Amino acid sequence: MRELGLLLRSVTATIWVILKPDQIYIYLWSHAGLKPRYLHFAIQPSWNNLKRKYQHPGTFLQVDTFKVNLLPSNKKIETFCKKAKGLIGSLDCN
Repeated sequence: MRELGLLLRSVTATIWVILKPDQIYIYLWSHAGLKPRYLHFAIQPSWNNLKRKYQHPGTFLQVDTFKVNLLPSNKKIETFCKKAKGLIGSLDCN
């Protein structure tokens, strides 16, 4: 369990450094068909300006952005991944 906490902290710190969000949501999904089946973590950066566009925070924001197909381009995803790969192991998260 400690390793999972350290991994979530490292990923969150990496997101802070690269994207500079106002906050980061971490969701734990653990069901499929309303029955416990698996663990799935979603780590979502959020910016205060999204409050002007979307009514609800947290998991509702995730749903609202999916509804309008608010997705980064493949190029932005690739750029983020390259930066994250080089950064994630070098951050001091203690």
